[in-house]
Amino acid sequence: AQSRTERLLQSVHPALRLVPDSGHLPLSDWVCDIMDLPELMGARLDMPESLGQAHCIHADPEVVQSLRTRLGPVRGLRVALGWTGTRSSIAERSISLALFAELEWPGVEWFSLQYDDLSPEDQAAAQQMGMRQEKWSFDEAAAAMTLMDAVVTIDTVYAHLAGALGLAPWVLLNAQVDWRWQDMGGPNAWYPQARLL
Repeated sequence: AQSRTERLLQSVHPALRLVPDSGHLPLSDWVCDIMDLPELMGARLDMPESLGQAHCIHADPEVVQSLRTRLGPVRGLRVALGWTGTRSSIAERSISLALFAELEWPGVEWFSLQYDDLSPEDQAAAQQMGMRQEKWSFDEAAAAMTLMDAVVTIDTVYAHLAGALGLAPWVLLNAQVDWRWQDMGGPNAWYPQARLL
């Protein structure tokens, strides 16, 4: 596991043994790539009951309480937004923050899910929207999502995190939908509560 995800992944099951991505794998009888697990466990998209429980991660209650205090009083509809990624594979899924800034959003309190520094263009758009940029750690982002009225994101780790938390994210997809999301607009087998747009 990546160090930034360890604390959150431990919430899946207390007996789960995580190995740091920089560490050596313990002696094992079997090794399996994570993307092969669904097939090996008999998961089938045409049989939703075979997919297991999507809501499998839980935000740390202490982190939730700490963030609740840090965020202060609610001043409107709280929306967490993820609009871009850092890898080239995510660039084609990204949306310009300026498109959001062009619209009127009365009563919305925006929170950035972006972890990296913003480009000058995004920084200007964020300021125009009055967006709060907290640079949360991964477990803080999970806790923050539970305190939001809505989570809106492109196809990034935050869409999957919101789904695994049992939330109902609005996932903004481009015309060439990644296979994991199945049909745009329809229910998703992994996160049936997600709204695919």
